[in-house]
Amino acid sequence: MKTVYFFINGIATYPGNAKNWNKRAAVWLTINQSQCHGLLDEYFTTALTVWIHEKARAETFAHLLDQFYGWRIVIVAHSNGCHVAVDALRIAHSVKIHRLHLVAGAVDGNFQRNGLNWMLKKGQVEDVRVYRGGQDYAMRICSTLAGKALFGIYLTGGPLGLTGPTQVDPAQAHRVLDYIQTDYGHSTWWHPDNFDRTMRLFRI
Repeated sequence: MKTVYFFINGIATYPGNAKNWNKRAAVWLTINQSQCHGLLDEYFTTALTVWIHEKARAETFAHLLDQFYGWRIVIVAHSNGCHVAVDALRIAHSVKIHRLHLVAGAVDGNFQRNGLNWMLKKGQVEDVRVYRGGQDYAMRICSTLAGKALFGIYLTGGPLGLTGPTQVDPAQAHRVLDYIQTDYGHSTWWHPDNFDRTMRLFRI
């Protein structure tokens, strides 16, 4: 079975920049896992405008996923890219995901509300791995009322990158990993000193 990785950036990322973490991730994958294909889902938005085209970004990624029906699919998303990924999976509900990596996720951490319990139960997603930084101040801002409103996070919940997975169906809990790096900030995962170690967490 062919394997494809999709790398989805968050806000304030300029598509096409070779320094972007997801561009570097595709290169790393080509060098270190030559049997896998690495593709980018790139977009640009700011924290203040992130809500404007959120639905369109999810629909675009869902359409991309549909074209890889039958492949082993791995998704690696960061920050608002996690929101894009989860929303897209609700649209592309016939596509099966081998592994969903959500790094510093600016998406509702409640698995009952965000739909991940349902996706796990029906086998659309085989397992979910959550990555959180103990010094992620961006996620603390995201947990404020203004931050939740901008990122479309349910107002009584908190972002996945801060709370970790909550309200996980006990029957699916063994398929959800919550990985915490206490000294990491929001984007420390992609720092050159940490990049190789981070990428190795995503290997299948």
